[in-house]
Amino acid sequence: MLCERLSTLIFNSDQLTIEDGAFANCENVRKLIFTKGKPVSISSKMFNEDGRTPDGKSFITYFYDTNGEIFPYPTLYYTAAYADEWAPNGETECNGYTIQQISQEELDAILAEARGEETPEINNSPTPATDQQI
Repeated sequence: MLCERLSTLIFNSDQLTIEDGAFANCENVRKLIFTKGKPVSISSKMFNEDGRTPDGKSFITYFYDTNGEIFPYPTLYYTAAYADEWAPNGETECNGYTIQQISQEELDAILAEARGEETPEINNSPTPATDQQI
């Protein structure tokens, strides 16, 4: 199965086992979002890749190109409620994949977009108020 348009996957369960090749031929996936905790198991070869780049941030597949085409690995996102499961000691990787906490505001925007709703504006850094005296 080719998943050319698939870019974000949202998982609402922690009772998951993501096996080798689970996302084979889904090279455009850039975000895996886990809203209910860390899965039981996450394979280190979810994309059925033929190899990794030396920095480990991308994978190589010969499916499209006999010389090997390079695709970036997705980031695995988790919510603040499950930070202790994902990164109890400040970890930034899980099985070789980058992991990052996602804010509720960012998650709400992604979910709204997935439902075809207008996405709320995300304010990542509030502008500090300034007092001016004249």
